[in-house]
Amino acid sequence: GPEVCKVAGGTGRQVCLMNIGEAIFWREHDEATASQETRHDDMGSDGITVSGSLTTSRAPVLPHCLSNARRVVHLKGFGTGNFPPDGPSCSDALLIDLLLSLLGHAAGAVIVWDGDEFSENSFTRILDKALAARANLTAVAFFYAGLQKEFERSWQPRLEHLGAARMHLVLVDDPTTAAFGSDESWTNLGLQALHLSRASQVLALGGGGVVAAEAESSLRDAHFACSLRWILVPIPKGTQEGMIASQDADYGSLYRRFQEQKWPNFV
Repeated sequence: GPEVCKVAGGTGRQVCLMNIGEAIFWREHDEATASQETRHDDMGSDGITVSGSLTTSRAPVLPHCLSNARRVVHLKGFGTGNFPPDGPSCSDALLIDLLLSLLGHAAGAVIVWDGDEFSENSFTRILDKALAARANLTAVAFFYAGLQKEFERSWQPRLEHLGAARMHLVLVDDPTTAAFGSDESWTNLGLQALHLSRASQVLALGGGGVVAAEAESSLRDAHFACSLRWILVPIPKGTQEGMIASQDADYGSLYRRFQEQKWPNFV
């Protein structure tokens, strides 16, 4: 859809208002000239294991691509069963373009996510397509160690078509203060991933109660208060074919909480 752009005062960055179907959101373009330097990860470093196209480490050991990243964007959104199909209210092409524009074109850009499984009706569909679209991208997942096999079963088949794109799995300790699989455990995982990845931007393609809890917690965390920016795309929840965004659509808990509280680090 049409865009209305302006330069954010003092930042040199251009912020554009876009339209996907009837859903309006902001995207930010980085207009700075990016270096085209090529960097090679040392995949033989201590604490990092390699299995096919997937490398694995145990936190706090991080893959070199993340430790040396030029730009990190944390991707979140509606999970399996709640992300709409490609169509008028959820254009995959526009969402991929938004994600890639936030990452920039230079080598050293990294997408981070919380280890959600691949599914055609999850936001991970956009992650998968973005990796296939740009060969110099790297993706890093943070996930509980006890669920490593589940992650590998979900993502290993996808690695075959990703070409030069690489995927890394960082395992964190299983939850001890919350029940495994509870909303609290997933919220804690997301906050750990934000801390460890040092992401400066979160792109939320919709989001439910867990993502809303992460966003609210990040506002109370001095580490994130001034450095973490959330970009929310109001996507209607559901998987009904031909669904059109409307005033009656359910945009999820993250959108509702943002509308109620007007969080300052959201656009």
